[in-house]
Amino acid sequence: MQNQDLKQKIQELEAKLEARENYSKLLQKIIISLSEVNSYKEIAALIIEESKDFLGFDSADIFLFSENKDKAILVASVGKKLDQINEKIPFVLIKGDDFLEQESQCPKINFIEDILKVPNFTKGLAEKINTCSILKVPIFVSGNYQGVFAFCTSREKGILVPNESQLNFVKILSTHISSSISKIISEQEKSKHFQNFYEVEQVANLGSWTWEAKTDILYWSDNLYEIFGIEKSEFKKDYQSFIDLLHPADKEEVTSILAQAFVDKDFLSYSHRIIHQKSNKVKLLSCRVNIVRSKEGNVQKMFGTSQDITELITFEKLKKESEERYKNLIEFIPYGLVVHTKGKILFVNNAAIKMMKAKSSNDFVGKNIQEFVHKESQEVVRERVKKIEEGEDAPTIEEKFICFDGSIIDVEVTGTSFLYNNQKCILACFQDVSDRKLIEKAKVENEENFKNIFENSPDAIFVEDYEGNVLNANRAACELHNFSSPRELIGKNVLELVPKKNLDNAHKEFTKLLDGELNQIQSLSLRNDGKEIPVEIRASKIIFNEKKALLLHVRNISERIEMEEEMLKIKKLESIGVLAGGIAHDFNNILTGILANLSLAKILLKDQSDVEARIKEAEKATIRARDLTHQLLTFAKGGLPILSIASIVNLIKDSTKFALRGSKVKSDFLIQEDLWPVDIDKGQIGQVVHNLVLNASQAMQEGGTIQISAENILLENESDLPLEQGNYVKISITDEGTGIAQQYLDKIFDPYFTTKETGSGLGLATTFSIIKNHQGHISVESKIGIGTKFSFYLKATDGSVSTQEVFSKEEIIGKGKILIMDDDEAIREILFDVLQHIGYEAVAISNGFEAIAKYEDAIKRNNKFDAVILDLTIPGSMGGGDTIERLLQIDPNVKAIVSSGYSNSPIMRNYEKFGFQAIIKKPYNVKELSEVLAKVINQE
Repeated sequence: MQNQDLKQKIQELEAKLEARENYSKLLQKIIISLSEVNSYKEIAALIIEESKDFLGFDSADIFLFSENKDKAILVASVGKKLDQINEKIPFVLIKGDDFLEQESQCPKINFIEDILKVPNFTKGLAEKINTCSILKVPIFVSGNYQGVFAFCTSREKGILVPNESQLNFVKILSTHISSSISKIISEQEKSKHFQNFYEVEQVANLGSWTWEAKTDILYWSDNLYEIFGIEKSEFKKDYQSFIDLLHPADKEEVTSILAQAFVDKDFLSYSHRIIHQKSNKVKLLSCRVNIVRSKEGNVQKMFGTSQDITELITFEKLKKESEERYKNLIEFIPYGLVVHTKGKILFVNNAAIKMMKAKSSNDFVGKNIQEFVHKESQEVVRERVKKIEEGEDAPTIEEKFICFDGSIIDVEVTGTSFLYNNQKCILACFQDVSDRKLIEKAKVENEENFKNIFENSPDAIFVEDYEGNVLNANRAACELHNFSSPRELIGKNVLELVPKKNLDNAHKEFTKLLDGELNQIQSLSLRNDGKEIPVEIRASKIIFNEKKALLLHVRNISERIEMEEEMLKIKKLESIGVLAGGIAHDFNNILTGILANLSLAKILLKDQSDVEARIKEAEKATIRARDLTHQLLTFAKGGLPILSIASIVNLIKDSTKFALRGSKVKSDFLIQEDLWPVDIDKGQIGQVVHNLVLNASQAMQEGGTIQISAENILLENESDLPLEQGNYVKISITDEGTGIAQQYLDKIFDPYFTTKETGSGLGLATTFSIIKNHQGHISVESKIGIGTKFSFYLKATDGSVSTQEVFSKEEIIGKGKILIMDDDEAIREILFDVLQHIGYEAVAISNGFEAIAKYEDAIKRNNKFDAVILDLTIPGSMGGGDTIERLLQIDPNVKAIVSSGYSNSPIMRNYEKFGFQAIIKKPYNVKELSEVLAKVINQE
């Protein structure tokens, strides 16, 4: 009996051991498998499938809490046959349900015997999801309670109460469930982070990179391949492959910068060019580099960013000038123009003010566009504005506007996206079509009203049958086609009013107009005198004399086409201006080298009179070339005036005498006493007088007298001149020459327009630009055979005339240490020699970064520079403007001179406001340089 009991106990023990072994194997199998799953659904399916024999649960759900824990979202469900439980349409439990409250209060393994007995749980929902018992396991992510893993039984299976062994099994398993879910959440966040990072790179047009020094492996982000225009497979991913992609002219400089960084840098920024491998276009990149070193100071790796700034640089140079030119142009357009952003009006032109019966632009600016839109059109306007802001096209439509006198007008409106004062706006163009609308709505029953509108419309109106024969025409139609009365038009076919060369195309277009495929067409119309005019045609169907007919509205669009051609011309002039500025910049650098060399050679050859005479002539020729460059600069709008208060009397006389030297023409001065002083650039205004007097002289080949007058003028509000009221000095130059033909008067200020056999056509264009940049005005009157009179107006000032320091005729020998910054190597070399010759010690460098380093080093060595000469424009690197800011931080008493041959920077006009003591414009000679240095170094 004892043996039998012992044997039974051994069997029970073996059974327990076997069960425990199976329990361990099952747990180990599930844990290993969990490390390989990649989704919430895979986790739930794995656990239910592997544990259903041991635990008995036949389904599972995974709920994850929202950020504020107010609801639980079902992210996975297995074992349930319920349509709405899926990952695309989340199943949500709201806070307040006891199912969640119990968990939030006590986040531990919790068993619910029957979910229908949970007080606040919706019974209908419990029945719908077919669930009975639930074993809830809390999910922890990074130590935070994040959700619930629920083991479930169906209602068919009934209540299932887990024993102690099963609860221990689930308790161990819960840690690994949390770990697997944490991994998935982490991967999702990581994926989201990299996607956001890539999108940020694309928006900023930059790419990131890392270079490992030990392996010489270079890792690029995807966007960097796009910036360089290469495929991943084409890049060898090493340092030399990167260098090979640089612009040939920049390879040496970039290699030098990076090599220096290896020695003593932890961070650097620089710019360089590349040639885009697909488009073959040159691009400018801005680079920032961080360097990681070992404890011993050796470079381990570099990482940083490269940003494509090509479009940004080009855009910033052109946008300000373009906006100003377009603003001036649209003031003369006969259509109403409104610029607004977010509905707020920023600008209206004169035509809009007149059309809306307002007093001035102040009645509009700052108000919402909807204030002037009739309630019938407001919803349509809102939708159109939204479309345009989102980049969609908005075709021409008709709307109703409310005028300031309360009247309502029908307008035809078109809109487009537009850049105005550095912000994205909407440009709306509209015209009053009230008359046309009235005509379209007129009925035959009201013949008198129809007749009045028909006859008084400014547009040409034809009534024709469906074969194109004219049945009636108004007075405007007769005027348009040069007929004396409608009788001459009636009976003609409208195709007789079209040039033969356009007949086929006109027939096709007109057919589309009648079929409703087009709202309007443009064509050429043939006048009775054979002249062709561009017209815009609209058609509508009417009843005329109880028969079907067509009503044609024909509008002469010659002025509009001329306006469009003028806009195209302005765009071409902008291109010429950019070209002129670029030529002048390079030419001035060349002239600086030539003039400085000639100046120095003249000094060195003082005792050799013949050679010195030849060099003086070459120097004069160089100065004449400098004058031509200044004309190019002024035309390109780069030569902004450098103003000083001056009396214009001597300037007028000296410039006149110089222009008439050697000619048969005499001058007669009529200059008012006590002429007001003016705030001008004396060099530029002298050029204006010289150009106008020279033109007058060339118009008087047989000699004569040019009258030059100057007088004080007070302009009142009612003045016809496009100038603000105030005090002005008016200068007039009148000749007795051949005169200018009337058809040329509106073209004489155009670049390259000339009626002379020889001449550049730049003189008057330059004159116009100079006067405009001085906020003045120039006008011309002329009669053939009698002569021409040019008058220009300059704003008078209340200030006193400045006295200019007088220097000796020879160069001034000085003493001190000078730092030269210029990107042109030839200029650096000659300035180095010139400065040494006139007594100075010189150091020459090529960009702002080097200048800052040299200046800091000089201060540390107690050997400070006495003056610095900074070139304003350094392509692809730090120029004079940025450099002076850094130097002033290092040394508030730095004595700096700004130098440039071309720049539209305000520094050239107000250099003192930016920390400079003087300005020297390229090209300049030794005497000019020595005078400026003496003035700057000796001033306190």
